[in-house]
Amino acid sequence: MNEKKRVLFVDDEEKVIRSYERAFLDQDDVWDMTFKNSGEEAFKAFELEPFDVIVTDIRMPGMDGITLLKEITKRWPDTVRIIVSGQFDEKMVLNSINLAHQYLFKPCEP
Repeated sequence: MNEKKRVLFVDDEEKVIRSYERAFLDQDDVWDMTFKNSGEEAFKAFELEPFDVIVTDIRMPGMDGITLLKEITKRWPDTVRIIVSGQFDEKMVLNSINLAHQYLFKPCEP
């Protein structure tokens, strides 16, 4: 049997984290999911045990998604990196081009 893929969801809004939990509840047999409310918490979780995939918001207080993904890219380059953002900021999008494998805009389908 294949190992579950480890997926980390990061967003500073609690309602967004809860919506991820509900949306992907039926994936718990194939994904080992973790949910964090900040870039700092996410980075600490990665240091304990790296993830296969990270799904993060780009704008968060403290460590933003760009900073988080820069560190993830350096230390764990094989991790699939996905940005989900409700804000379109051309500069942020351009800064994230080499950091994210996919960029999705909120709201989006699971």
